Amino acid sequence: MGSLDALLLARKSLDEICAVPDKIISVYSLEKHIWADSNSVEARRLRKAEKKTVEEFQISPVRHFLNDILRNMAAPYKPERKENPIGQGYWIQAEFGSGKSHLLCFLAALALGDAEIWEIIKNKEVAHGLGKRESIYRFWEEGLRNKSTGKNKGIFVIARTLVGSGGGAVGISDKGKRLSEYILESIKEQLLLETGKNLSLYPAEILADRFINQDLDRYRKDLKKFLKDPNYFAEDAFEDIDDFIKAIQQNKSPQYKQSCGNKLWRFYTEYLKVHPQVPAETEEVLKHVIQTILAEGYTGVLLVLDEISLFMKDRDSDQRVDDEKTLVILANRLAKIHNLPVWTICAAQQAIEAKPGLGVKNIIADDRLKLVPLLQNPKDYYDIVLSRVREIKDPDAIHNYYLYYGSHFTWPKSIGEQEFAHFFPFHKLALEVLRDVTHELTTARSAIHFMHQTLKHQIKIKGNELIRLWELFDEAVEYEEDPSGTHAGLVAIKTKRETEYRAYQSCRKQIESLTKGILKVNRDRAIRVIQTLFLYYIARSRQQGLSAEELANAVMIEGRADATPDENIQHYGILGDALKKELPQVVESLDEENTSRYRFEPVVVGIDPNREFQKARDEAESNDDIQRESWFKLLALREWKVKTRLMNINLIGDVKSIFCDITSFPGQNGKIVELNWQNRQIFGLATMRDITRMVAEGQQFSPIVSHQDDLDFCVVVANRPVSEKTLSTAIKKLPDRRILLWTPDELNHDEKTRLLDFAAYQKLISQWGGNDSEDSVAVINWVAGRLQTEIGQIAGIVRSSYGRGRFDAFNNTQIDFRMVGDLEAIITNTVDRVLSSVYESRDIRFNSPAPFKKEDGIKIINGIIRTGSIPKGVKPNQYISAVQNFGQGLGIVKRNAERVLDVSNNKYVDDIWSFIDSKLVDDGQSMAIDTIYRNFMGVGGPKDYGLTRRIVQIYLLCLVRIGKIQITLGTKSGLTIRTLDYSNMESIDFSAKVLDSFERIQKVAKPENWEVLRPYAEKLLNTSILSTYDDSVIADYRLQLKDLFRKEKDASQHAAERAASVFSFLGVPNPYEKELQQFTQLFNTDIESGNDIDSILYGLKKAFEYQAFDTNRPLEPEIADLAIRLANYRNMLALLQYEQELRVGKTYTRLSLPDISTTKIIKRAQQKLNDKISDLQPYIDSHVKLKTELLGSNPPGAGEKDTIEVLIRDYTAMYVALHDRVSDKSDETRRLLDALLQSDELVAFMKLERITALQPPVSDVITNRLKELRKVVFSCSNPSKASIQEQLRSGPVHECGLTLMNAEEYLSAAEKAASNAKEILDRTINDKMTVFLNPAIRDRLEQGRHEPVIHKLLECTTVQEIRSYLISEVLNRESIVDIINRYLKKIVLVPVKIADFQPDLKTVEAHQVSGVGAQFERFLLRALEPAPQEREEDDVIRIIVLE
Repeated sequence: MGSLDALLLARKSLDEICAVPDKIISVYSLEKHIWADSNSVEARRLRKAEKKTVEEFQISPVRHFLNDILRNMAAPYKPERKENPIGQGYWIQAEFGSGKSHLLCFLAALALGDAEIWEIIKNKEVAHGLGKRESIYRFWEEGLRNKSTGKNKGIFVIARTLVGSGGGAVGISDKGKRLSEYILESIKEQLLLETGKNLSLYPAEILADRFINQDLDRYRKDLKKFLKDPNYFAEDAFEDIDDFIKAIQQNKSPQYKQSCGNKLWRFYTEYLKVHPQVPAETEEVLKHVIQTILAEGYTGVLLVLDEISLFMKDRDSDQRVDDEKTLVILANRLAKIHNLPVWTICAAQQAIEAKPGLGVKNIIADDRLKLVPLLQNPKDYYDIVLSRVREIKDPDAIHNYYLYYGSHFTWPKSIGEQEFAHFFPFHKLALEVLRDVTHELTTARSAIHFMHQTLKHQIKIKGNELIRLWELFDEAVEYEEDPSGTHAGLVAIKTKRETEYRAYQSCRKQIESLTKGILKVNRDRAIRVIQTLFLYYIARSRQQGLSAEELANAVMIEGRADATPDENIQHYGILGDALKKELPQVVESLDEENTSRYRFEPVVVGIDPNREFQKARDEAESNDDIQRESWFKLLALREWKVKTRLMNINLIGDVKSIFCDITSFPGQNGKIVELNWQNRQIFGLATMRDITRMVAEGQQFSPIVSHQDDLDFCVVVANRPVSEKTLSTAIKKLPDRRILLWTPDELNHDEKTRLLDFAAYQKLISQWGGNDSEDSVAVINWVAGRLQTEIGQIAGIVRSSYGRGRFDAFNNTQIDFRMVGDLEAIITNTVDRVLSSVYESRDIRFNSPAPFKKEDGIKIINGIIRTGSIPKGVKPNQYISAVQNFGQGLGIVKRNAERVLDVSNNKYVDDIWSFIDSKLVDDGQSMAIDTIYRNFMGVGGPKDYGLTRRIVQIYLLCLVRIGKIQITLGTKSGLTIRTLDYSNMESIDFSAKVLDSFERIQKVAKPENWEVLRPYAEKLLNTSILSTYDDSVIADYRLQLKDLFRKEKDASQHAAERAASVFSFLGVPNPYEKELQQFTQLFNTDIESGNDIDSILYGLKKAFEYQAFDTNRPLEPEIADLAIRLANYRNMLALLQYEQELRVGKTYTRLSLPDISTTKIIKRAQQKLNDKISDLQPYIDSHVKLKTELLGSNPPGAGEKDTIEVLIRDYTAMYVALHDRVSDKSDETRRLLDALLQSDELVAFMKLERITALQPPVSDVITNRLKELRKVVFSCSNPSKASIQEQLRSGPVHECGLTLMNAEEYLSAAEKAASNAKEILDRTINDKMTVFLNPAIRDRLEQGRHEPVIHKLLECTTVQEIRSYLISEVLNRESIVDIINRYLKKIVLVPVKIADFQPDLKTVEAHQVSGVGAQFERFLLRALEPAPQEREEDDVIRIIVLE
């Protein structure tokens, strides 16, 4: 293309030409898009409409219908003019996606009478150049506004989508209720939201009202008997007549009122044998409902029902007749015959003929449901979808697009520039086909979605191409949508038209697999052709096929950048011919003009697995990544399962890789391997790593930490061959001599061939394994057959390459090995060679038939070490057998003396003892067991011993047995003893759990004077201590005593202080105060700095006056006494754990309560609880009694009584109810005060105070008085029930200070504040307004009577009239203040306190009254005289205000 052409045809990007909304509502439903915020409860209550519903709606295509219905809705309603009804029914009929639901939402939104919504309508119509007479806004002005404002509540809107309610709903087996019942449900729900009233609509509810209003007195006694008659009710359903009537009168629950009504229906019809006269037939019920709605102030009813034809589709005959009857009643009987303002709109996909029966002819007729077909003109459809998805910002820029595409294709010029621009930026042909395609989805709403999403993407990438059909392909075939917008159902083309879609996939795969020819060169364009033909097929459009010219115009991708229309037609003819030859799904036919036409036919052809295999193998041969991935797969080979709906097979049978357990996948670090070395069990790690990459990236090999992980070796298998140089570097970097590297050799030619075969098989299974098609089954069966004979040879390349490889360690390179057996068998010899050169313990050899294992070590310990010998005469058992098999090898028994433990000359026992002895030099010093493990397991200790953990434990227990050491056990041992020594080990049944609980090691020390202290220590430690002179045993108990004294020193002092505080608070004596003081003294004895045994004996003497310290012998009476005192001390400690509960309980017993009936139970509980607290000793001595009889459970258990928890529970329930009452009353008063402070009247009064006659101003006084009243009203900042319940667990008063004693005061104060507030406002304003009744003031105002304001003021003859007039007038116009002031000029109000009047007489008789009156007159006249500093002015009026 020449530079001039390029300049002339330059196109702006779409984002410069089009504006696209970020979001659109592609699926409208009545349940989301009538009221604001997705039909939120608040919006429905306030009748606030959804703006976006109105903003997106296109009025013009349905203007005729809107004019018809809105004219009727706006017309004045005259009940008496039955010959001219305004009600009407409509049947909106159109295909899916024509906008029916949007129209219903739009009309319902308008009917709500929201002024903001109608303002949007006004602006939309003006923007379209419509005048007042053409605009639908006129219906708002001509009637709907008046019907929606003032006392009129507007038109009541009921909306329901019926899919999911009737027989036509997918997956619904229940046939559903009557249509009239669904309508009543919706009306009931909406009425309750808008009015807050549970209005009686159902016959049962109406009957309940009728009984209360008409028949209560007449039938009360009969009903009382009926409600407890076993012939009608089960005994547990009997009901009291008063409760029954109260439930109806309170009218709180619609369900309960209906339940009562149903019982009354049985009462009338079955018990009294009469038929109550209430609306029961459908027409009567619906008429009553409409009349009830109108009585609430609504000006009409709009009933909107969507998806009515789907609802009625599968209804049975009786239901269908009843449904049709309901529609006729609404649209004809109520609207036309009874002249009620009700408009019924049904939306459906098709017309519906009435079922025979009940005389109903055809429900679709002008005097029933008037037929309204939508979108009869295709132009309307395109106008709607185009206007919804884009707005043209720069229409002039479209011209260059027209020129550009016109220079390459014939289509633009065939439709003309005007129509080209009208559809821009969409290809008109694409939209035509898309519309037909969306019929397959049952909704054209999806078309809007496709167009919007695709255009948004083009805008984002600044595209400059028309949007063609193939660009919508993925959206169109993948899209899933519910046709109703309310019920789930998949309708994607790829699932709905699975066979056709598989045929398309087959075409695409075949094109993509081509390696030569025109279709390979033009692969993308060929795929676009296939996609275009496929969508034409789905749309059932151009079923004879597309010509080359039509293909070019549909795909619209140029063959070359400068191709002319004729050249492009020729190009697409060549493509079509090539596709026809290559693909059986592309069919060519000749039309009557002998022109070739190409179409898509969903032919699914068989596949050639061998050909597919060869393509996959060729791809693998040229792709190193595929080969590498296949090699790694082969290393991990364990099983290869393929699952389809027809089969579930393992393609490789029992074949697996020797490395399948150690391959490096996420979450795997290798495999723990068990080997036999020197006839003993050892463990190591076998793992696979990329050694070449590790060396290149400087990664380190992890060392073996034997004392932590019990491993003695590590075999690192390289996952690919490693160069000599890299391997040498890796060996030098090994941090541990026990790490071995195993590297494979390079694959030879035959091995590479088999790897490529394996890669091809992998590709075929990956491609076809997840598909259930016949092709998939064919391919999988073919692969399975080939692998049956080949998998052994393929898997063998792993063994052969690693068999030619090498083993290396830090000081052992190229170790000989045999590639025989499994992984463990192969590495055993190499590990043996390495460990034998590293470990000192290589001389521990067992000549036993089986190797030494961890379990054998436990048997040896239980067999000989715990007892020191095997008793004579004991029959052989597993323990004895273990000693016989492994004792000599371990060096713990001597030859010919196998029944006696003997570790003399055992270098390992000697070395461990020497190590411990050298480290523990101070008495009482201990060593962590891990220190021994770290130095004698693996490498890195004094020597590289290489002992296993179990062997180290055996040697340690030998040292315990001979009295050298004692071992502290952890809590997980499961034993009652904490220290293991030679005196107690014989009683222990050793297990792995015991051995693994070893914590610390200590040398045994030699004690003195222990036997004197021992019986006392038994009591202090609360344990039995056997008599012994074994230093190791005594040392442990001494440690325990030190721990006890250390812990109890502060604890006992704190307990004594707490006890003193608690019992002081409770007001009762502490029965064990002396014991607390004695033990505080004892545990404060210093036993750390001197001889701890003597120090404890001396402490016992000082605290309890025991004589053991002086006599140097234990005394039984003292020991018994110590036991008793310790029990009392420990019981006191247990009691103090509940200090808070006791304090709270006592606080509750002290609480003052009003002497009223509701508090009697609480007071009784207070007394009983107080009696218990007064005598606490029984509860101190028994923890069970303390918990169950005094404290109680939270919440209290069944039958629990007279506990603290029961008292708190009962009191809390009463308190919460009282708190709610006081809070509610106080909140009500505060709202009243706030309303007064913000009231129009107070605002108006403030403005009126500028009138001179109302000076001085007092509004600030009113405001301050009201604010002061507000402050005295009860307030709680944390009023939640949870907060109250939580705080009342700590005391009987919430943070707000409310008590049962002051509650009435708070209630009275709230009532008084409310009363005073109104009285203050009224009195102050009225007092001020009386000035306008003053004759002098009125004379002044007479001068301005010609002013309307003054005239109306003078017409007021009472204070109330004056107040009402001035308040309302000043709110409308503040200028009245200036008008009034103009005629009053200057008025001086003189405040006079009546208390200042002091008559001469203090007591007055009848004949003296006139004299006192004269005195009062002079008093007032003096007040009216100007002060000396004031100048007399003619126009000043002085008026007294008495205070």
